[in-house]
Amino acid sequence: KKNYYQILGVEPAATSSEIKAAYRRLALLYHPDKNANDKLAEAIFKEINEAYGVLSSKQKRANYHRDYEEANYRQREKGAPFFSSALLLLKLSQMKAVLTQTDPYRMNTDAVFSELQQLFSAFHLAVLKKENNLPVNNEIVATSLSILIFLPGKQQKLILTDLRALPQQAELQITAFEKKQRGRLLWDRYKIWFVLLFTALLCFLLFKVVQMG
Repeated sequence: KKNYYQILGVEPAATSSEIKAAYRRLALLYHPDKNANDKLAEAIFKEINEAYGVLSSKQKRANYHRDYEEANYRQREKGAPFFSSALLLLKLSQMKAVLTQTDPYRMNTDAVFSELQQLFSAFHLAVLKKENNLPVNNEIVATSLSILIFLPGKQQKLILTDLRALPQQAELQITAFEKKQRGRLLWDRYKIWFVLLFTALLCFLLFKVVQMG
């Protein structure tokens, strides 16, 4: 069963006004009018509306909350948290699948970053540390790195800090990713000067050839 509180980023004890405010903030961020042809934003917007449709209705929320509390109770009985490293890996894998089908020039990177921040919230990191599931966490790191290539450098750094906070054995992967991205960012910063220099050199050579002819 989906965690609608988590989707909207509110506490289970949130008031109706808090739920409405959270919905409006997320709806503005992921609305299709602001994210043309962005499949990830479209999928998130659908989940936001689904969550709000339940939590904004007094009767639907009461029924959902009863099931939510029951699910939490069953998880506590098993000694397992409602959120888990396996669930996080599944969500990241779904995000990666959507992003690989999305035109990078039409992608709302702020929406992707916001979703990652929610997935790597302080609460979720605490759960992952408690689980200490190294094999799954290593997969989480690998999948996250394949998503981070779509984000600007500053946003990458913030998520990399979260990845390093995980119990994991993938530090070499993270370091290699950072090194590769630094090279890419350096190229993006100076490629225009390289192109101009190359063009000037080519023009100079052509001028010399014409002179010799």
